[in-house]
Parts: sequence; structure tokens; C-alpha cells
Amino acid sequence: REDPRRLYTTGTGHTERELPNLAEGTDYLAVQRIATKPLRRESGWFGRDYGESLTDIDLPVIAHEVGQWAAYPDYEVIKKFPVTSYMRPFNFEIFRDSLKAHGLLKKNRSFAYQSGRFQLAAYKEEIEANLRTPGLSGFQLLDLHDYLGQGTALVGLLDAFWDPKSYVTAEEFKKFSNATVPLARFRQRVFTTADTLDVDVELAHFGAEPIEKALVVWKIGTRLKGEWEPRTIPIGKNFPLGKITVDLFKILGPAELKLVVTVAPESLFNPVTRTIVEGEKAVRGVTYFENDWNFWVYPASDPAQSTPAVEGGPCLPARDPDVLVTTSWDEAE
Repeated sequence: REDPRRLYTTGTGHTERELPNLAEGTDYLAVQRIATKPLRRESGWFGRDYGESLTDIDLPVIAHEVGQWAAYPDYEVIKKFPVTSYMRPFNFEIFRDSLKAHGLLKKNRSFAYQSGRFQLAAYKEEIEANLRTPGLSGFQLLDLHDYLGQGTALVGLLDAFWDPKSYVTAEEFKKFSNATVPLARFRQRVFTTADTLDVDVELAHFGAEPIEKALVVWKIGTRLKGEWEPRTIPIGKNFPLGKITVDLFKILGPAELKLVVTVAPESLFNPVTRTIVEGEKAVRGVTYFENDWNFWVYPASDPAQSTPAVEGGPCLPARDPDVLVTTSWDEAE
């Protein structure tokens, strides 16, 4: 620490479960947990965050290698490795040959796409949980592309050659991993028509400047929409934008729906439709930020009989006598 131009940390990565004085003698922390309290994975998902993990920590904290969510490989990548290369994709060849031996090689693209969409959803939940956490300063990934440094680590949204995979675009990834990200605290994704959608919306904004006269518009499908008064959004996180409350009896279930939240200077919106005027964006050189979340609504034939699947979890329709809904493995078995 003799060089004052730099900030120093005691290390990055895994920490011991019992490590006293973790925050002493360091400028910041880059860890995957503090004691036994995680800074990544599912405990912060679905509208929650990792705030409890930062109790009594007054330093900047970066979550280390969030996610590491793997996707099934598309074996077409084998063709990208030159025959004369010092690296050979023997791992991919072993997996491919095993798949072929089981008569499933024709499903390779489907496996890659479906597992990839799940990987994308998991990264979205985890990065948004990081951005929702007060006091958490950011995150680092193991890699944005499939990591070759430890054998097989298919954790990338890009392949080993930094090319996009088939199941995600840069624009989709930037919705939740960007300088500015709208966030919604969705505590569940499955509802019945007897429920009320109740979602707090906030913003993490680390752009170069505050957003002046920012308008926030939300919509669900084509019929449900709203907005909040324009305001200046400062640089920082956990900036509250508003609450969305919708009685779901208005929805004709079953239905898959999407909440879309858009944040931009008011001048970018069409004053009548409240949609972004693309031409204005191009002329002014100003951009907008948008994020979205899928959720599902099912009919509740008798709302009085609807019961939570788990404490604090989604309500399920009244039980069919031939269908068992349980969270107990003993009961299910």
C-alpha cells in the first residue's frame, strides 16, 4: 500500500467461513460470501437482495464470480478450432460422441438453446439482485465467454471465440447489465386471478451524468400501463421510481404476461402513445433504458380455496383431488 494511486484488496474469490477482521487493512472486498452469508446465487433472487450479508461492513464490496451458470454446448463450435491450433476441443468431442452414442446428437441445437435460455434467466436474476442490494458496489463474472482456463467452464453467453451464442443478443443482455438498469422487485412470478400484482420499481444509474426530466413508463400487454411524474435521477442505486399495483382479476387467465419498464428523458417519448420516438433518439444522441419481466396468471375458480404453495410464495388454484401439490419430498414420494 505504498503506492497511493491504487486501491488494494486483501484478495479476490473465496473466503473462509470464519475469518475475523475481514474488512481491516483493505480498501475494498471482492468476495463470494462474508462469513456464511452469500453475495451471489439464489438467496437474493425474486425481489430480494443480499443486504443482510453486508451487516457491519463499511467498505465497497464487489461480488466475486456471480452465477457461473453453465449452458449445454453447441458442438458446431468444434469447427472453429484450427487443426494447427495449440488448443484442441477434446472435451467437446467427448461430450458430442457420448450424445451421438445415445442417439441424441440431432437434439444438440435444441439442448443448447433451451439450457442457454435458462442460463440467461439465471444471470438476469443474479445480476439484478446485485444491483438491488444497498451498499453492494458491483460484480465480476468468471467470464463473459466460455472460460478455457480450467478445462470445461461453459459459463459464457459468448462462445470460446467471443462470438454470440444462438440464444441471446447483446441488446437483451444490456437490459439488465448496463450503466443504467430499471429494476422490479418481483417476489413471485406465478399468480392467480385472485391475486394482486404489487411490485416496487427502482433504478440503478451509474451513467456519466444524472438523467434530467426522466420519465418512467410501464406497461403490461397493450391494456395495462402507467407512468410516474418526470424527475431528475441522480447517479447511484436504489433510486425508487414507484409502485405498480394491478388487480389480476382483470386478466383472462391462463396467460403469460410481460411487465416492461422504460426510463428516458421525457423528450424521447411520443406525448400521446408514451412510446420511444426512435428518430428523436438518433438525432439527439440520447438513449433510453428498458427492462422486462415475464410472469404467469392462472384462473382461480374459487379464490377462497386458493392456498399458498409455500409461505410467502405464489397462490395456486384450488387442488384437484388427483393432483398433489407439496413441498415435502416424503409426501411426494
